[in-house]
Amino acid sequence: MSDVDSTTGSPFTPEQLARIHIDAQLMLCGWIIQDVERIDFSAGIGIAVRELQTGEGLSESLEMSILKRAFEGKLVPQYPNDEPVEKLLERIKGEKKKC
Repeated sequence: MSDVDSTTGSPFTPEQLARIHIDAQLMLCGWIIQDVERIDFSAGIGIAVRELQTGEGLSESLEMSILKRAFEGKLVPQYPNDEPVEKLLERIKGEKKKC
């Protein structure tokens, strides 16, 4: 059996090629791509987690875990000198317009 996709002649499946292209575009816009096993929520403003290749329900539990940590103020370190959320949101909107 060959490791080459018979339809494209590539060593990657069409789905894998799509993921490679999507990851490259996200990185060009400043996103940080991470594996689920090594998520660092404080790595930057835009974090994308690679697609989960495991059983049902894991992505939902991961999402709930992230939301819980965010509402508890534990998603990223909290500093008293952080800018107000309104300023942060305006800055993020400006950065997203660049992409």
